[in-house]
Amino acid sequence: MTKFVIIQVQPMDFNSGQTTKPCGLCPPLAGVWGWKSISERLHPLDPPPAGDIRRPEQLPKFLECLLGMLFLGVSLFGCASSEYDLLLQAKSKNAVERQQALIELSQTGDVRYLPLFVAALSPEQPALVRATAVESLGQFREKEVLEPLTIALSDPSHYVRMESAEALGNFPEPSVIAALTARLEVEDHIWVKQKIIQALRLIGTDDCIEPLIKVIADPNESVSKNAQLALRSMTGHYYGKNLDQWNRWWTNYKVRKN
Repeated sequence: MTKFVIIQVQPMDFNSGQTTKPCGLCPPLAGVWGWKSISERLHPLDPPPAGDIRRPEQLPKFLECLLGMLFLGVSLFGCASSEYDLLLQAKSKNAVERQQALIELSQTGDVRYLPLFVAALSPEQPALVRATAVESLGQFREKEVLEPLTIALSDPSHYVRMESAEALGNFPEPSVIAALTARLEVEDHIWVKQKIIQALRLIGTDDCIEPLIKVIADPNESVSKNAQLALRSMTGHYYGKNLDQWNRWWTNYKVRKN
C-alpha cells in the first residue's frame, strides 16, 4: 500500500524573503538537516542580502533548490509502507490487518519471511489468516515450503485446503503427488476436490493419471467431469465416465511404456 505525504508551501514575499509561518516543507526536512537551519533558510527574520538565493533575481535557482528539497521530502517520508511497519502489522490483533501484511510481505519475494508465513499457520490463527499464509507460501518455489503446504492439506478450513492444493500444483514432486492423492481419497468438500484435480493436471506426470481415473466415479457430476477433462488434457484420450475403457487404456499404456 503506497502512502503519500502532502506538502503545503506557504506564500513567500520574495522581496523580503519572509512568510508568516513555517511552510509544510520544514517539518519533514527538519529531521534531515535540523529544524533551525531549515527554518532560517526558508524563513529569515531579515531581508536576504544581495546575491542571496532568496532574492527575486535568484528565483530560478531558489525554485530549483526548493523542488529538490520537496522531492527529497517525499522520497524519504512518503513513498511506500516500510517492511518494518508490515512486520508490526503482521502481529496486529486485527485479522484483516495481519492478512494484508502477509500479502504485501509475500510480494517482496524475500525468503527471510518464510518463518513468518509458517507461524501464521498456527491453529490459533483465524482461517482467514491461515489461508493467506498458505497463499503467501505458494508464491515461493523453495523446497522449505513443501512441508507446511502439505500439512495445510489437512487444515479444518476448506479455504485453507483449497489454497494448499493450488500451491502444491507448482511442485512436481513424488511426495506432493502422494499427498494430493491421499487427500483426494478422503476429501468431502467439492471445491477442494476441484483444486486437487487442477493441481494433479498441472503437475501432469504419469503418477497423476490413476488417481484422476478413480475420481471419475465421484458422485458429484462436476467433480467427475473435471477429472475427465483433466485426463483428456493429459493423455489426449477421452472416454467420458466409462471407467472400464479408462482402466483398459491405462493398463495398455503402462505395458507399452515398460
